[in-house]
Amino acid sequence: ERIFNITQSTGSRGNLVWHHFPKANSGFSPKYDREKLVDYFRSINPREEYLAFMVYPNDSSFRGFNEAKALCTSMGVGYTWEPHDQDSLGLTSDGSGARSEL
Repeated sequence: ERIFNITQSTGSRGNLVWHHFPKANSGFSPKYDREKLVDYFRSINPREEYLAFMVYPNDSSFRGFNEAKALCTSMGVGYTWEPHDQDSLGLTSDGSGARSEL
């Protein structure tokens, strides 16, 4: 909830779907907020959750992604990523949207 606006709906199979929309300027910088990012990654249950990174077509986004994925790997947190050219795509827990879970 600190970095996402979260809503829910009913999926096509009657299942509960959680939609995660990133809040502008509310994420963590792997370079400047490393301690906060580590704390956030520690809150992830790797048996039930993994991270989906939205990577934008700029050097800063790719550098941040590379630093975050190295940290995920060292902490045993799973991740996936997708390239994006828009800032407001949502992630959903049923695999639609970015086809990933958070």
